[in-house]
Amino acid sequence: MNLEQIKCTSLELSKQLKEAGYKQEGLWDWYCQVGGIVCDTDVRGKWILRPASERHIGFGERLVAPTVAELGERLPKFVGSYKNKQDWTCRNIKDLVPKFFRASTEADARASCWLYLKKENLL
Repeated sequence: MNLEQIKCTSLELSKQLKEAGYKQEGLWDWYCQVGGIVCDTDVRGKWILRPASERHIGFGERLVAPTVAELGERLPKFVGSYKNKQDWTCRNIKDLVPKFFRASTEADARASCWLYLKKENLL
């Protein structure tokens, strides 16, 4: 499965969300094995996307990868997102001069909007 199928944030935006204080709860995680014994292939140091139901497995670093729906629940009701020809846009639908957040996935567009609103103390 890829990010567009799961509809969750990229690793880079998940890192930024955590740094900004986004609550680390959700259906999906970015996970990086940092120790322990690994059979078959060595996955230490590589980030993988996995369901939150696997949080109890392994010793590693975890970042929540919020889905489009989870971000929608945490964004104000006046924020909307829509698909363009090439990307997704998220914006304040009430502003006469809105600020736009564009990304290749809807989750990343919404995450960028959440980060901006958090930085500006608008959440």
